[in-house]
Amino acid sequence: VRNSMGGGMRILGIDPGLTRCGVGIIEAVSVRAPQLIDAGVVRTSPAMDHAHRLLAIEEGLEAWIVANRPDTVAVERVFAQHNVITVTGTAQAAGIAMLIAARHGIPVALHTPTEVKAAITGSGSADKAQVAAMVVRILKLGRGPEARRCRRRGRLGVVPTVARWLGQSLCGRRAGTRGQKRKTMISQLRGTTVALGPNWAVVDVGGVGFKVSCTPATAAGLRLGTECTLATTLIVREDALTLFGFADTHERAAFELLQLASGVGPKLALAVISVLSPAEVVTAIQNDRVTTLIRVPGIGRKGAEKIIVELRDRVGALAADLDTAAQSGEQISSELWREQVSSGLQGLGWSSKDADAAVEKIAPLVADNPQISLGRLMKAALQTLARA
Repeated sequence: VRNSMGGGMRILGIDPGLTRCGVGIIEAVSVRAPQLIDAGVVRTSPAMDHAHRLLAIEEGLEAWIVANRPDTVAVERVFAQHNVITVTGTAQAAGIAMLIAARHGIPVALHTPTEVKAAITGSGSADKAQVAAMVVRILKLGRGPEARRCRRRGRLGVVPTVARWLGQSLCGRRAGTRGQKRKTMISQLRGTTVALGPNWAVVDVGGVGFKVSCTPATAAGLRLGTECTLATTLIVREDALTLFGFADTHERAAFELLQLASGVGPKLALAVISVLSPAEVVTAIQNDRVTTLIRVPGIGRKGAEKIIVELRDRVGALAADLDTAAQSGEQISSELWREQVSSGLQGLGWSSKDADAAVEKIAPLVADNPQISLGRLMKAALQTLARA
């Protein structure tokens, strides 16, 4: 992690609050552990006029930025609480922090508590004691002049706050808006399939089992006890970290593209690629094929029209990738698809005789469209078996 001058990245972390606004500075360099520079709290009294409390926070945060010249600012994302007054004050403090950063031309990153916990401890459900212990260990707060200085100032109590901006360097994420491509923390899994469900799988990677949500076709293509490779993307929410797996990078790209449309979340995006191949998604968007999109459960005509309008200018990159793959010969071979579909059906419990019969019935689909996806073939085979 380096700034534009080639040195370490200096990060100002802010844990927004109206009475106590935690602040601190760490410096992150890729070749060594993050280093704590300073930490403190901007305080205001509840007895003060509300406007003057906000002014005091603005002046305090301004002083920190001027004194430390950070390369980026990390702010905890405010989430809803039952106490409306408290969350309103917290949101106002967060807004002031972002405003000051913008005034100085400094990028801002927002992180939920779950993201930070996962980055620090590896678990999004870790408690404060676990997070604090890891922060002390990572930043080596038990020794060194910075730690002694913070102890004299009584500032080690802001260790939970340090986690907010330490997560900035560990996650490797920057501020962004909906529609920008973001880096995923886990982009691929390669390991042994140890458990399977209709739309999920558990992949053992070095002794750690990752549960992956996937399409029925992807799950059907996996076999227990055999090695598999899945393209993945991690979706981070306030209450969960969900890993989604895909048969190839094109499916993942289509999944991520669909979520750029308003009203389309991971669940609906996964439903789309369960029904349509990436090429069909691209064709539907480029050619205004509403009837193609409404084949997906949960998408009506108005929803399909909105997806087409919002993604028409963003689908070009995926279309180009698919064209390149087709030109390089990335197609289903005449024999490979038969083996994959048959194995997938047998993995779901069908006999080899029934699986081979279903394969023969869907063979015309490959003849008509040599680039048809394995997912579409699996779906067609399952439909054939259901009608038998």
